[in-house]
Amino acid sequence: ALTPVINGNISDPVPAMLMKLKNGGGKIENIYVPKDTEWKKKKPKSIDGYFAAIDEDKHKIYISKPETQTDYHNRINEPENSERTQKGLYMQESLKQGMVFGGYVMLPKEFMETTEKLFSAGKLRLGRSKKTQYGMATIKNISIEDYCPQTISVEDDEMVVAILKSDLVLQNNAVFYTDNDHVRRTIAKAFGFNEEPISQMNDICRYRVLTGYHCMWKMQKPKIPAVMGGSVYCFKAKKGDYKSEVIIGEYQQEGMGRVVLIPISKLAEITDALYGRISVKSVTEDKDRVEEFNHMLLYNAALAEIKEYAFRFKTKGNNRHILNKIPAGRIRQMLTDSDTPEDLYEMIKSMKTSDVSSESKGKKENSMDFIKEFYGEDSKTIDFAKMIEDKNILVEVSNTPDVLERLKHSWKEPLLTLLHMVHYQKGRK
Repeated sequence: ALTPVINGNISDPVPAMLMKLKNGGGKIENIYVPKDTEWKKKKPKSIDGYFAAIDEDKHKIYISKPETQTDYHNRINEPENSERTQKGLYMQESLKQGMVFGGYVMLPKEFMETTEKLFSAGKLRLGRSKKTQYGMATIKNISIEDYCPQTISVEDDEMVVAILKSDLVLQNNAVFYTDNDHVRRTIAKAFGFNEEPISQMNDICRYRVLTGYHCMWKMQKPKIPAVMGGSVYCFKAKKGDYKSEVIIGEYQQEGMGRVVLIPISKLAEITDALYGRISVKSVTEDKDRVEEFNHMLLYNAALAEIKEYAFRFKTKGNNRHILNKIPAGRIRQMLTDSDTPEDLYEMIKSMKTSDVSSESKGKKENSMDFIKEFYGEDSKTIDFAKMIEDKNILVEVSNTPDVLERLKHSWKEPLLTLLHMVHYQKGRK
C-alpha cells in the first residue's frame, strides 16, 4: 500500500485513539493518554480519511489528508444520438499533482537487484485515463534493507496497544471473520500476550469491505470483510522483550496485516498531535514553514502565469494558422511520454509523415516550428521570460532556485492546456 509522506516520514492510517474535538476548535486529542478530563465534553469524533506519521525525535505525531481536485470533461467521442453525449459534462476526481506517497515492497533477497532496476528506470501509470491526463508517477529515494523488526522492553503488567498499520484480513476454515474475540486472540498469539480484554481501556475498532474489479475477466472481485487500518487493541503485557511489529493474516504480500506494538508509556511521550503537510522535506522550524509557504505561493503564481501563456499564444494572430496544421492528439501523446522538452522535440523530429508537398510544409515541420515558437528557439530549455508576463514574478522565480526547479518540472502544463483547447476546437464541441 502507498501512503502519504508527511513531513518527510511515510505515514499509516491515523490511529483510532486520535480523535478530533468538535467543540475544541478542531484540536486533536489522544484519548488513551488525555491531557485533561474535559475532552469527553468536547464531543470527540473519529478522524476519517487522514494518515498519521510519528516523529519520535520531536515526540510529535503529524496527520494529513491527500488533496484532490475535480475536473470536468466533455463527451466528444460519443455518437450524437447517444444518451451519454446528451448528458454533456462528466466529473473526474483525482489526486492533485505533486502529492508524495511512500511504501514498502517485501520480496526475497534474490529479486532485490532486479526490482531496484525496475523501480529506478521504469515509469508508473496508475488508475484511469493513463494515456491522456492522469496517473503518471515516478519512484525516487529507493532504499533496500533487511526486514528485521526491533524489540521493545515492557515492564511487568504494563499496558500496550497494538495498532493496525494496514487493513487486516483473517480467515479460519474458509470463513473471513472480524469479530473482536478472534482478532484479539490472533494478535495476542502473534506477540505472546494474554488475550483477555482490559476493563479500563477499550479497543477501538473499525471495519470495511475490500473489493475490486478483474479487468482481464471483466468480473468483480469477491467482497471480503476486513478490520480497517488504524484500529487499536489494548493488552496487558508481562515483563520482557517483544517484537515491535508482526505481520499476520491473509494477503500479506499485498501489504496487509501489519501490526505495530507501542507501550502506553511511550505513547504518553508524544506530547502533540499536529496537522502536517505531504512533502519529502520535513519542516522543522516556524521560519522554515513560512519560507515553504512563500515558495508554494510563488510557485502557484508562476504556474498560473505559464498556463495563461497558453491562452495568449492561442489568440495571437500569427499562431492561429500553425495550430490548425499540427496533429494535436499525436503531440499530446508524445508529451505524455516525454521527460524533457528536448525529448518531445526529438520525438516530433522522428515522426514519419508523407504529407509534404511542394506548396506547404507537412505536419512534422509544422510541429517542430510550433514547439520552437511555444517554448523558445532553443528546444532543450524553456524560455520562462517569454511565458511569464508579470516581470515581478519572473524576477522572484529567477532568484529562488527551489521554485525555479519545481517550475521546470511543470514544463508540460502550458502545452497540455493549449493542446486540450486545440483538440476540443477541432472537434467543434
